Amino acid sequence: MINFLKRLFGFTVPGAAKPAAEQCDWSNDGAFNTVSFDPDQELAWQAQVDIDGLFFNWLQGNPENPGHDSSGLQDATAKAIIVALERLCSAEMVGSNLVPRLPSILPQLLKSLREENVSSGELARHISKDMVLMAELIQEVNSSYYNPVDKIVNLDNAIRMLGQNGLRMLVARMAFRPIINVQSGHLTRLATPLLWEQAEKCAIACRQLAQQQKQDPFVGFLAGLMQNVGLVVAFRIVDQVCEPGQIPNSAQFKAALLAQSRILSCCIGRQWGFPASVILAIQDQARYSTDLTGLSLSLRHADHLSKIYLLVNHAQLKKDDPLLQLDQNASIAACYEALSTQQA
Repeated sequence: MINFLKRLFGFTVPGAAKPAAEQCDWSNDGAFNTVSFDPDQELAWQAQVDIDGLFFNWLQGNPENPGHDSSGLQDATAKAIIVALERLCSAEMVGSNLVPRLPSILPQLLKSLREENVSSGELARHISKDMVLMAELIQEVNSSYYNPVDKIVNLDNAIRMLGQNGLRMLVARMAFRPIINVQSGHLTRLATPLLWEQAEKCAIACRQLAQQQKQDPFVGFLAGLMQNVGLVVAFRIVDQVCEPGQIPNSAQFKAALLAQSRILSCCIGRQWGFPASVILAIQDQARYSTDLTGLSLSLRHADHLSKIYLLVNHAQLKKDDPLLQLDQNASIAACYEALSTQQA
């Protein structure tokens, strides 16, 4: 374990680099954050069960173990993992060697997709710069989900069929899929396919809730996809520090791991030039508070709704469990139902 930590932190961190978010001109970012919200319209919902704890246990393949051992963060392995994540967040490269490459064209493409008057020709020029992305997009639009009458063989036709809203969601999903779906080590092999499914459902829910709250729905969609990136990195570190089946299981450790992974998602998001509103919403998830508003509140609810959806679908919870209180708010109930009918 010590050799791993030396390899992980053995480089010298030079002077602070300019954050990637400052290098990318998200000219529209913040426009939706200036909306004045009516407190009576804020989402009011709180499940009366520990959704994060249940989901974490299930990801480990150990849904029956509540994980309340007394060692907490005093356990040497637990402490080593949390310290490793803290130091990783302060490093210049911020785990870039632990996640696949983000397509270099994505920040510019997502910025163009947020502009209402962008032309299909301009979008095609952006996408054609990344041949892998272009090939995957054409393959996707020919899938059974879209089921075109005639096979689509060029980018222009694919863009026309999807429309701008369909394209922006599809491009974001395709860009994140290899990042979230890293599978190396026991825990990551077990958990990342489920994390990707949860990320897609979280993105759907956050987009819908953001739109209801007069926030930018596409920014909400990005926040839902981005939030789990740090957790993938955290799981890879856990795999390199712990033997299979020896992961610390205290409630305190799991809460610290989840909070630190969200901070790590923020660090990676800044490097990738994501909107400041996305970074702030994810950063707020590391605070276990009940005073969240705006996109931060939408993301919190979307995260819990998507976790409940997966736990119900895999027979770990019952949808009509009164402790879930899904009928407490009409918007929450409608959002949950949409998860079974919508694709990201």
